Amino acid sequence: MISFECPKCHAALNIEDNQAGMPTQCPQCGNVSTAPEKLNPAYIAGELKSRCSATTLAAADEQNKKWCALCHIGGMMFILSMQFKASIGILPLVPLNILLPMIIWLMKKDDSPQINQHAKTALNFQITATIIYLILCLLGYFIGLIPLKVAVILNAIFSIIATIKIATGREAKYPFIFRFIS
Repeated sequence: MISFECPKCHAALNIEDNQAGMPTQCPQCGNVSTAPEKLNPAYIAGELKSRCSATTLAAADEQNKKWCALCHIGGMMFILSMQFKASIGILPLVPLNILLPMIIWLMKKDDSPQINQHAKTALNFQITATIIYLILCLLGYFIGLIPLKVAVILNAIFSIIATIKIATGREAKYPFIFRFIS
């Protein structure tokens, strides 16, 4: 039995020894690649190197995943900023939903392309949400505050969904977003 990794999706593949060196299709992504030779010294050295680096990459990916999830949970922070506003009677200068992804982006954007991308996406969505909040606050005198409450709840729901998707290793996408930071 020969075990190797799909070069496209990194799925674990197992083939019989008599299939060594033959084209093999990945059942997960459909990519066709040549199976390695079982006794090929270059393959064995590459396999050892990939297994050693895979452990290091997995730890780094797990840390990146935590930072990315933290970026997206920032939408829940708007509810805290509303509580802060209610307790002191003024709206904070920078809404907390923008502050968390902004701090993470400024601190970690050079550490990982994944953190950079997720922080920018979360920040753009929270800026968009804040603009919508401000518009709905101004319109609140005419249409009431129910649309604002719905927008706050939707922001929290979208943020939770994005956080859960990132924590489970899936791609997070928001339904609408204006790109202020690219």
